[in-house]
Amino acid sequence: MVKNFGITALFIGFMMIGQQSWGQKELGVVNKVILTQADAYFKVSDYRTALYKYEEMFRGHKESDFLKFKIAYCYLMMKQYKSSEELYNQIDASKLEGNNEFLYFLALRQFYQGNYAKAKT
Repeated sequence: MVKNFGITALFIGFMMIGQQSWGQKELGVVNKVILTQADAYFKVSDYRTALYKYEEMFRGHKESDFLKFKIAYCYLMMKQYKSSEELYNQIDASKLEGNNEFLYFLALRQFYQGNYAKAKT
C-alpha cells in the first residue's frame, strides 16, 4: 500500500509540474520540484512548510517576483500581515497581471485590511 501511495504521489507531482507555467522561467528543474512540493503544502493549508520551501528557492532567486508573491501569500494566510505587506511592496505587479491566483491574493489583502469594497473589484 505504501508503494502504491509513493507511485501515486510521484505521478501527481509530475502532473503538477506540467501545470506550472507563469513566473517560473528563471527556475531550474530542481527548483520546480521544490516548487511543486511547496504548492502541495500550500494547497493543504500547511503554510509554514510551504513558506519554508518557497524561501529555500528564494535564496537563489532574490529578484523573482513570482517567489516574492508566493512567500507574501503564505504570510497572508498565516495572518502575518506586516510581513506579507512588506514583501508585496517589493513585487512588480505588472509581471503577475492576469494570473488568477495573484488576483485572488490581491482581493484577500484588501479584505484582511478591511477594504471590503476594494476586495470585491
